Amino acid sequence: MEEIINWQSLGSTILQISLYIGAISAIIAALIKVSQIVIKKTTKWVNSKVGTTQQDEAIKKIDQKIEELTKSIQDIAEKLNNHFEKDAIRDEAQLAQLRDRLQQAIVYYQSRGFATVDEKRTVEQLYVSYKKLNGNGIIDNYWKMFIELPDHEIK
Repeated sequence: MEEIINWQSLGSTILQISLYIGAISAIIAALIKVSQIVIKKTTKWVNSKVGTTQQDEAIKKIDQKIEELTKSIQDIAEKLNNHFEKDAIRDEAQLAQLRDRLQQAIVYYQSRGFATVDEKRTVEQLYVSYKKLNGNGIIDNYWKMFIELPDHEIK
């Protein structure tokens, strides 16, 4: 059961990365389209202002600038991809830490037989964060038992 749930979590992470990469690709495509428009308009402008030799030199300079711009865009896209991949890895690590901490805390409070209001509030904050990070159902059963604990020791 846990293996299936871990695959679901991995699938969610892969989906996030895919969405980020898709967004980056759309931005790059838009920048390339803008570059093409700039090239056409600049070429028309250069053709109307200078002679053939000067046109060739101006076009070469424009081509160089476009190549520099394209390289910069590719570098930015690569950095963004790396950033998004690292974010997904950090989310997975944080999720694992939250799962471990929640499990430890809930098992401890269950063995003690109660949890104070402040302890419940702290565990609830952890649980809410865990669920916001798409935490799976492993902790849900622990959570259901935890919320039933009294908030003071019963003698």
